[in-house]
Amino acid sequence: MAREVEEVGEIHLYGPGGPRYFRDGREYHSVGELQYFLEGLRKARMEGRLRLYMEGLRRRLKRNPSPEDLERGMEGLFELEHRSLLLGVLEVRDGKIFLGDFEVDWRELEGWIRVCLLGFWELTPERAWELARLILSSKKEAEERALRTLREVLGEELTEKLLKEGKILVKAANGREYLLTKNGEVLSPDGRERFCVQVKGGEKLPTYDLVLAKYLAIRDRPESISTLRRGRNWWEGRLRMLVHELEMLMFRMDEEGEEDEGLEDVVW
Repeated sequence: MAREVEEVGEIHLYGPGGPRYFRDGREYHSVGELQYFLEGLRKARMEGRLRLYMEGLRRRLKRNPSPEDLERGMEGLFELEHRSLLLGVLEVRDGKIFLGDFEVDWRELEGWIRVCLLGFWELTPERAWELARLILSSKKEAEERALRTLREVLGEELTEKLLKEGKILVKAANGREYLLTKNGEVLSPDGRERFCVQVKGGEKLPTYDLVLAKYLAIRDRPESISTLRRGRNWWEGRLRMLVHELEMLMFRMDEEGEEDEGLEDVVW
């Protein structure tokens, strides 16, 4: 059973409508900023619970417009609806991120958030959690299957060493040795140098399938190993964050364009 961690606060993501409308004193963040924040907590080995909200705004027809509203014409018939929805509670502990009882990586967390964004106005906290459970349960089953395969290939002793110590030493066909971590990182034996091992479709594989693929590549195809430039991971993370920012900006620009064209976004 996971130990309790202290609640460190809450973070509000801007959803449909963008952050430009909100004037309640709170700070709203993009998906990319959430990633940057969680990575900072994880790498600093800090622990805590974080309540995750999504904010949205839309125009809707007033249910009971007053005579004064009617005198204002079309403008008086509509009002802005602001919705704040609790998506769930994230926990950061032991250098890992959890949503409920599930350990999640950023790709899974981002995918869930984007699904919630698409169905924001119909979503409830219960439905948001149900979506997360469905997404992450299938991932958990895939990881369990991948772990069984890993045990069959590596053997029980080497697999247990990987799970307990977090790394194993792999000897390549050319005689060189490399450290392979349980997260799929490839390092020099002293851990100071990082290497890239290309695996086709690796970004979509369960973790232990990725580890196994890299193990076999190191052992049998050492020519596929190349040195990573120092700092590459940081730049890749920064690039992903900027891409998220650009996507959200384009989303808001499209929405503004629709508002200018007419009342297509009105909720009747």
